[in-house]
Amino acid sequence: MDCKIHGCVRKTFAAGLCHRHYEEERLANAPPCSVDGCDGKSERAGMCNKHYRQHRLAAAPPCTVDGCGRPQFVGGHCSTHHKRVQRYGSLANDKRAHDRGARERHPLYNTWRTHVRAHSLSAEWKDFWAMVSAVGERPSRQHALRRLDIERPIGPGNWKWLETISDPDYASRMREYRKRNPETFQRIRLKKAFGLTLEDYLGMLDQQGGVCAICKRPETMLNNRSGMVQGLSVDHCHNSQRIRGLLCSGCNASLGKVNDDVEILKEMIRYLEKHK
Repeated sequence: MDCKIHGCVRKTFAAGLCHRHYEEERLANAPPCSVDGCDGKSERAGMCNKHYRQHRLAAAPPCTVDGCGRPQFVGGHCSTHHKRVQRYGSLANDKRAHDRGARERHPLYNTWRTHVRAHSLSAEWKDFWAMVSAVGERPSRQHALRRLDIERPIGPGNWKWLETISDPDYASRMREYRKRNPETFQRIRLKKAFGLTLEDYLGMLDQQGGVCAICKRPETMLNNRSGMVQGLSVDHCHNSQRIRGLLCSGCNASLGKVNDDVEILKEMIRYLEKHK
């Protein structure tokens, strides 16, 4: 049976009303929250949801886990430890890192994560605490962690705190610097995006004869900034991150649009053969 409110097609929940309209009617007729100064409607025990929850938490005994102190939620545990029991079966099976949470709250964590994602960290500094121990505290909010030698990963002996200063001409100067040093920025982009060196890329390009690995044609797409023909794109598996080859922009975009689905590509071939 549908809700008795005209135009509502939801199923009846109670008193001839759907759940939504039942709650709206109940709240419209409910007395105000009994807590002084609260304008909310009474939900449970004469209190609104917010104050009822605060009342329950204040009255709950502390979590049974040593050193926790948070109010109990279910089974003698607070909500956090209850969720861990649900996930791992017991707190004894919790295999999380011992410093979980401490890293995320550290002021240098986002700096470390940025370099991890950019594949620009040395093996020694993939341990977060090793990096923190070496660089110490950030001198100020205007300081950023940078490499001394841009060709090497950031790590012991190859780092510095660089004070960043607002410069209205910075963008134009960087554009000019990019034009004068295209190889340097190509090295950075390949290393950051794919973990490749420029020598690796040139080696792959030579093996393919300078043409696309699929259509066997050279790239024709122009770079928007330089107006010159851009290099072949590095193609990789998005699941395994394995580098597969170098493709022209057309073939690379085609694979992306079908999400690397082999069955779709087979259907496209059958379709073209049927209508040729």
